[in-house]
Parts: sequence; structure tokens; C-alpha cells
Amino acid sequence: MMADDPATLVEWLTALATAAAVVVALTFGGVEFWRGRRDRAEQRAERRISQAALVNAWLEVHFDDVNTRLLAGYRLHNASTAPVYSLVTVMPKGAWPGRLAPWGLLTPTDKPREVGPARDVGFDSDADVQLEFTFRDAAGTWWRRTTDGLLHELKSDPYGDGPQPW
Repeated sequence: MMADDPATLVEWLTALATAAAVVVALTFGGVEFWRGRRDRAEQRAERRISQAALVNAWLEVHFDDVNTRLLAGYRLHNASTAPVYSLVTVMPKGAWPGRLAPWGLLTPTDKPREVGPARDVGFDSDADVQLEFTFRDAAGTWWRRTTDGLLHELKSDPYGDGPQPW
């Protein structure tokens, strides 16, 4: 009957084309919806890490010519526009291995600040100086920067009630 009636054939072809167009539209709409969700999630992650990425702490080591020993002093830098809180550095191996140094509030500055006097740390070389630290950003998120410089978001305060002073 379909071959005998051209109007019926046209109706069938129109229905198939309409169904195909709906499937294509839904597919493209779904893909764009998924891409939009992914992009928004990436933007949220970038906003969340933006302040944390601008906070650094390190030991600056220099050789004392007079006493022929290596000395280290802390450098802390918050290049963001908001303070960070509960900053704690973990001492590297050397004279105070694994000791926690709570610094507390670190306000924004243009240049790194030196905190504490240079101390004899007993390192074999400046290559041994690797520093890990944790802090809470202005949004309340906890972060840890490991000795290899990578930044990791933490679920909660890694020290519970806070580190014990050394």
C-alpha cells in the first residue's frame, strides 16, 4: 500500500526525518549540558585553589663563612589578596626532623617575609632542604603543599586541635 500511495510514503519519510532530528537535537543538547557541567566544575575547582596556589613557604639555606656551617631561615609568602590561617610547617630532616612549626596567620604581602633567625640546621647540603606545610585559606578549605611542591586539598584540619608548639 505504501508504494501505491505517494502521500503515505512522504508522511513516513517525514516522520522518520522528524524522529531523527529529535534524536540528533537531544544528543547535541545532552553533550552541551555535560560540557557545561564539566566546565562549571573546573571553574569552581580553579576558584577554590586560586588563593592556595599563591601561598608558599620554604627554608632559605646559606653557608656561614665565619663558622663554616649551613644556616636556614624560613621564608613565608602569601601573594594572594586574603590572609591564610593556621599555617604550620613541618621541619625537614636535619636538626629538627618532623617537628611542627605553627605560624598561625599569614597576611598578604608583595614580597616573601623572613621569619625567625637563621639557625644551624645540620643539613649535609642545601639539596636536603624540603619543606611541607599546611594551612587554611580564607574560604575555610585546608591545604597541604608537599615537599615536591604539589598542592593537595584536605578534608579537614590535619592536626585536629592544632599542632603542639615546638
